[in-house]
Amino acid sequence: INAEYMGPFNRIIEFNPGIFTHSRNFHRQLSGKLIAMSASNNSNVIDQNEEDGIDDMIYIQNLTKEAVLKNIKIRFEKHSIYTNVSSILISVNPFQEFADLYDTAQLHRYHFSHPSSYGSTLPPHVFAVARDAFKASLGLDSTKAQDQSILVSGESGAGKTEATKLMLAYFAYASRTRDFCSAAGGKIVDSAGRAPSSDLDADFRHTFHLGRAKPSGTKKTHKVSSKLKIGVERRILETNPILESFGNAKTLRNDNSSRFGKWISLDFGANGQIRGGSILKYLLEESRVAFVIENERNYNIFYQVVANNQSKAKTAEEKSLWKPESFHYLKMSDCTELAGVSDLDEFNLAAQAFTALGIDQDEQNFINSVLAAILFLGNVSFEGDEKASVHKGLNEPSLVRCAQAIGLSVDQLSQLLTIRCIQPNPKVDVVKINRTPSQATENRDSLAKSMYGRVFTYVLDKINI
Repeated sequence: INAEYMGPFNRIIEFNPGIFTHSRNFHRQLSGKLIAMSASNNSNVIDQNEEDGIDDMIYIQNLTKEAVLKNIKIRFEKHSIYTNVSSILISVNPFQEFADLYDTAQLHRYHFSHPSSYGSTLPPHVFAVARDAFKASLGLDSTKAQDQSILVSGESGAGKTEATKLMLAYFAYASRTRDFCSAAGGKIVDSAGRAPSSDLDADFRHTFHLGRAKPSGTKKTHKVSSKLKIGVERRILETNPILESFGNAKTLRNDNSSRFGKWISLDFGANGQIRGGSILKYLLEESRVAFVIENERNYNIFYQVVANNQSKAKTAEEKSLWKPESFHYLKMSDCTELAGVSDLDEFNLAAQAFTALGIDQDEQNFINSVLAAILFLGNVSFEGDEKASVHKGLNEPSLVRCAQAIGLSVDQLSQLLTIRCIQPNPKVDVVKINRTPSQATENRDSLAKSMYGRVFTYVLDKINI
């Protein structure tokens, strides 16, 4: 369940192949001629310029699987990753960056263009879907204003997370500018009669980051001390690095795969300004916390916390402690680093986002201490036959650190892990049953997964305030 949703399903987006759809009658511009989609006039507009492919496959006369794949392949080889099928947008992940495909000039270009229902001549694009949803929600496409929804769906690595970030960037841009193109055409000006500017202010440009953080020293910082200094648009965009840290992990097919589903709701005022928003998560893959297969990674935030603590370590012993290979939950796979990605820079990016959202350093330290406690908890092992006890030696320091982080004594945590307490009803005494080492290990992993799930929920609650 790696899908991101935005609001009832008028519009659907699916990747690899992906789909954006909304039920509406469209006109399309093809080779300079405006053609209404009807049986009487689309039957012969099919195989024009096969070398470049067709950007709207509704005009393919024989719409077969082979024809669809051939057209998508032709366009993909020419770096055209988006293809329409009427109101459906198919996207193929290029697994490379196109610097000018998502810049502010493109945002400006698609925002100040006609909606698709008026025959937009611009190429298929994720911004076009966001634009149509935005303007339809405000009634700017000559229809009655109504709620809009977008579903982003597809297999792992298809590009769902990036597509969601792009659409959020568009909505933030549209809300910030509030310069709307007339649905029926005419000169494009803002409410004051001025031609719109393609520039964004520094805050917005800072948050319009795609992809992952580069190695240390290549990313500029932009400090914000209070949530009162930023608008709701920036607050929405600042959730991206946090969600990617806490909810994403490397899989066999995707270096930054979302391991949870989320519903993002945005509320727009009558003038197009974002008034608020919320994120609801579901089906977080908690099992990843305690079990990782080879060539995958645990959640990004664990490696980021380790990198941050290692950077602050003052002794060689501390530096040796704070490395992924020191933690059972991280060394289950030999893959502890990502090529071209700095976990320390990613940590700083998430910390910066927390600060921008008004989450102070004390709360950030609390979150990081619980994450560290989960890692130390994973290092605790057990010995014995039928009666488990914490393995002496190297595991005791991990037990101590974990207990300190979550506010328990060592004895309390040890009993919590090795003893099962049963009380059928309040009128009878508590019955204590010793766990076997294997049962204690399962209990330890269950506790770690539960703790991470609660941390994730806590972070989302803070974001949504």
